Amino acid sequence: MDSPLVSIDSFIVLECHPLITPDTRGEKAQDFSNLIGDSDFKATDGWLTRWKDRNIIVYRKLHGENQDTDSASAEDWSKDVWPTLIKDCKPDQIFNTDETGLYFRALPEHTLLFKNESTGGCRKVRE
Repeated sequence: MDSPLVSIDSFIVLECHPLITPDTRGEKAQDFSNLIGDSDFKATDGWLTRWKDRNIIVYRKLHGENQDTDSASAEDWSKDVWPTLIKDCKPDQIFNTDETGLYFRALPEHTLLFKNESTGGCRKVRE
């Protein structure tokens, strides 16, 4: 079984989503520490830096598309899962967001991840 610290670390990685600002990360960390009863914790930039160093978390620029795809899984998903998702939708409610260009400027350029992880899989729309 994982130790409580591993669970906390996993929680923080999940909660430190790239679109969340540093202030929000501190607030989330403070909320979580209050939830587990750690009243002495203060969410500072130093705390986050030390935590990232201790857990080998790096801040990397997102780039490129991940070329490794699982065609069999994609085909299974489109046959099994997709019909279930759209069964109650009207045709005018379904659209391809890649084709709309909506919010493409709001995509994050960097993210926190473990040092051995890849950042592939992002696609930026060019004007």
